[in-house]
Order: sequence, then structure tokens, then C-alpha cells
Amino acid sequence: MDIEIKEMLIEMQKDIKNISVRVKNMETNQANVSNAQHKNWHMLADKLGQYDSILYKIYGKKPSEKE
Repeated sequence: MDIEIKEMLIEMQKDIKNISVRVKNMETNQANVSNAQHKNWHMLADKLGQYDSILYKIYGKKPSEKE
């Protein structure tokens, strides 16, 4: 009986280590995705700024300016 319980505890310990590694990987992946999204928003903002400048050169005013 004691041997069976000991084996079960060893298996549980292995499972917990495995889960810990998987959670760590998930956290790392989430951080990487978050950083990539942040970078993409900055790139989009830069492109919108360029677009705004082009419209200003073409029409003499930015779209955000009211008539």
C-alpha cells in the first residue's frame, strides 16, 4: 500500500513539473504576442502619420482639421 501511494505521489510530482513548464511557456508566448501587438500599433500610427502628411501636401490641410 505504501509503495502504491509513493508511486502515485511521484507521478503527481512529475505532472506538476510538466504543468509548471507548460504554464511558463504560455506566459512567455503571451508576453511575446503582447510585445508584437504593441510594435504593430506603433507601426500603424507611423503609417497613419505619413498618410496624414501626404493628404496635407495634396489638399493643404489635414483630415483632422475642420473646415
